[in-house]
Amino acid sequence: MEYPDYFLFGKVTRAHGIKGELRVYLDVDEVDYYQDLDLKQLWFPEKGNILRPFELENIQFIPNVNEAIIQLKNIHSRTDAERWCGKPFYLPDDLLPELEDEDDFYYHDIIGFQVIDHLLGNLGTLENYMEMPAQDLLVVSYQDRELLIPAVEVFIAEVNFDTQTVHTSLPEGYLDLFN
Repeated sequence: MEYPDYFLFGKVTRAHGIKGELRVYLDVDEVDYYQDLDLKQLWFPEKGNILRPFELENIQFIPNVNEAIIQLKNIHSRTDAERWCGKPFYLPDDLLPELEDEDDFYYHDIIGFQVIDHLLGNLGTLENYMEMPAQDLLVVSYQDRELLIPAVEVFIAEVNFDTQTVHTSLPEGYLDLFN
C-alpha cells in the first residue's frame, strides 16, 4: 500500500524477548543515515488503511544488517508484540536522505506513472518496484499481466515528473519474454 507523503521504512519480522520488543527489517539503503536521526515515532497502518503514529521508546540498530530491535510505547509483553508480526511501518518523506543529483528520484515517487516505450507506445501503469540483488525492477501492469523492466539506463530513457511518465527503450522482442 502506498501512502502519500510517507515511505515504507520496514516491516516487523518477529517478537524479540519477553518485554514486548520487536525485531524489524529496515527496507532502506542507508541504515547509517537513520541511526543518526532522533526517531520518536513510527507510523503503522490501521483499519481503513489509515496511518497512525506510535511512540518509539527505543531503537537498537543491529550492525551490518538492515535490522533493528524496537520498543513501542504500551507494548510490554511478548504476547502483545506477536500481534505486530508482519506489519509494515512508515516514516514521513521529509526524513528521506537528500538526493545528490536533480535527476535522481525515489522509486516510490513514480508509482502510478504511465510507462511509454519509444516503439511500442503506452505499456501501462507502473504499479510497484522490486529491489533485487542484480538490479532493481519496475513492475508494470501490462495487458492484465505483470511486466518487469530492469531499472537501468539502457532501458529507462527518461522519467518525467511533469507528465508523470516513464519513457523506456526496450529491445526488440523483449515483450515476447512475458508471453
